Amino acid sequence: AGALREELGEADEAIQAYQSVLALGDPGTEPAVMAALDRAIVLYEAETAFEPLVAALRRKALALALQGEPASERKPFLFRAADVSEVELGDIPAATELYEQVRDLDPADLTAFDNLRRLYGEGERWDDLEGLLVDARTRAPDDRSANVTDYMLAQLYENQLAREADALDRYEAILDRTPAFPAARRALESARGERDAGPRAADILERSYTGTDDVPALVGLLVSRLERWPE
Repeated sequence: AGALREELGEADEAIQAYQSVLALGDPGTEPAVMAALDRAIVLYEAETAFEPLVAALRRKALALALQGEPASERKPFLFRAADVSEVELGDIPAATELYEQVRDLDPADLTAFDNLRRLYGEGERWDDLEGLLVDARTRAPDDRSANVTDYMLAQLYENQLAREADALDRYEAILDRTPAFPAARRALESARGERDAGPRAADILERSYTGTDDVPALVGLLVSRLERWPE
């Protein structure tokens, strides 16, 4: 019935027919149900029926999971559902939850990571953002990735969470790996003028300048320390 309705161009009636099939079985258990689900997704897309589209995409991802399909087969449906939820429906919590599902399936997925970082930041979910970045930091495959993630953590601690000591820890970790990392040096140069963070920031910079034989910067740092803390 659904296929005939499609042939006749009667999209609404075709969708109703496919929904009748979907109501007959659990996801992933019947070939006819899966076929109806695939056709319904196509029709929902064509008819811009976004709410049932998201539901169908979720059901498709679940069906593939029940069939033992790998994450690579399930992620596209979750990504599409997340995109429709955010862009077309304005449902940010649903989009966030869908991206979290993707990251649970594949913790190394950069698209899910970038979108969660953006959504957590826009929603001022700073604790969730910290958890995301800490997890990404533990999975960093090389020094470059570790430096970028540590810098994002440092900025979060410094600008949103007011955890100056934790920010200094991250900057120090970066410069221990890459002593000439410019962004970390600039942040510490700014921090060394502060009352509480200044002495430790200066210590970290001194080791960084010494390790790279940056004599002019080292001399300038030592002179400023003498002027600020003559004792």
